[in-house]
Amino acid sequence: MCRVLNVSKSCYYSWLFNGSNVYRIGVKLYKLVKEIFKKSKRTYGTIRIKEEIEDDYGVIVSRKRIAKIMKYYNLKANLLIQVIQIIIMK
Repeated sequence: MCRVLNVSKSCYYSWLFNGSNVYRIGVKLYKLVKEIFKKSKRTYGTIRIKEEIEDDYGVIVSRKRIAKIMKYYNLKANLLIQVIQIIIMK
């Protein structure tokens, strides 16, 4: 299989046992998004989560990538809570 894919055996086994970098980064990013989402009491959307990640952790991530993560893991901002908080603040 390594000959067909033109990959060395060491690279293949390294990838097999360690996983790909993209997958590991995705898992870490999901944990960050989930943590911020829970900390905000399910009120932050993609824009606020993006700002929080960039400000607090210094990681630059696109809003669309955060949206894909939130959609995949079914993390939806609760708009009713946001509206009530805005009304109370006024």
